[in-house]
Amino acid sequence: MHPSKAHALTQCNMCCCCREVETVFHEFGHALQHMMTKQAEGLVAGIRGVEWDAVELPSQFMENWCYNRATLNTFARHYETNEPLPEELYKKLVAARTFR
Repeated sequence: MHPSKAHALTQCNMCCCCREVETVFHEFGHALQHMMTKQAEGLVAGIRGVEWDAVELPSQFMENWCYNRATLNTFARHYETNEPLPEELYKKLVAARTFR
């Protein structure tokens, strides 16, 4: 790959809403369940032939990382200034998660 193209890839910004980030973590939980299955029988591997509660457990567990401050600090940054998510906004995000 030409060096100028490699540099362009590292400068790529992606703007996502909170729900989209949560969905990425959720689906990654499903992917982990598939990848970590050590079952030779395909009919009960990954999420096949597994109770639905057990299917959703890893994915919902992974969603929790979206609200972990240290995790957010690794990727939640302003697309122009690269500033981390402000503490006030982080607190609102966490409060909104459980608002009913």
